[in-house]
Amino acid sequence: DASRLASIRTTQFIPIDLNAFLYKLESAIANISALKGDRETEAAFRQKASDRRAAVNRYLWDDENG
Repeated sequence: DASRLASIRTTQFIPIDLNAFLYKLESAIANISALKGDRETEAAFRQKASDRRAAVNRYLWDDENG
């Protein structure tokens, strides 16, 4: 029933804007951690950002349309 908000299946959507925002945050946390000398946190968040970027490119990118 499209007229009811309760019927919307939000778990079936992958929002590019949210994922782009999270990628930027993960990269920023990695950069700040590097400045603070926290190599463990830096590495963890660089990996998270890298994984997210790969997933965005795999699932949300279309070679024909961008």
